Amino acid sequence: MKIAISLVVALFLLGCGQESKKEVEANTTKVETSATVTPVAAVAATPAAPAKEAVVTNETADKVKTAVHDVADKSKEVTNKAADSAKDVVTSMADTMTSMMPTTATPTASGENIYKVCATCHGQNGEKAALNKSQIIKGWSASKVANALHGYKADTYGSSMKGIMKGQASKLSDSDIQAVSEYISKL
Repeated sequence: MKIAISLVVALFLLGCGQESKKEVEANTTKVETSATVTPVAAVAATPAAPAKEAVVTNETADKVKTAVHDVADKSKEVTNKAADSAKDVVTSMADTMTSMMPTTATPTASGENIYKVCATCHGQNGEKAALNKSQIIKGWSASKVANALHGYKADTYGSSMKGIMKGQASKLSDSDIQAVSEYISKL
């Protein structure tokens, strides 16, 4: 602090004339004597903050702690409600999608109805070589037709028509294959 005062005085002296120099020195002396430094022992001997302030601080800390717990509880509650809502939406969507999907428990169509798709390439009575590349299926036994269709479905049977027939056979259930095989065997 003395350095700061000395700097102020020095600057003041540079800007002032000789007459005011004595006034400044007199004022500086007054400032230095009026500025008292509190000894460390005196600071140490100062009584601590009143106990009432500590209680207020503890009460405030308790209030903050309670508020934080309340916010945490509300956050958990909101999060749980959002999770429940999301679960309900997902369940509803899954139910809707499931109801839109065809079930495997649909009644089996008759062999004759199934064969209508086949007749496009194989002929009304199985008398044609499909796309002039397949065998004529008229006269095949039910087991031979079923084995061929299961083989196409499993991608283990066929030659040049394998790709086309795999797509057709994959749409058929086992009971559909049985029904159309029996129908073809009677053509």
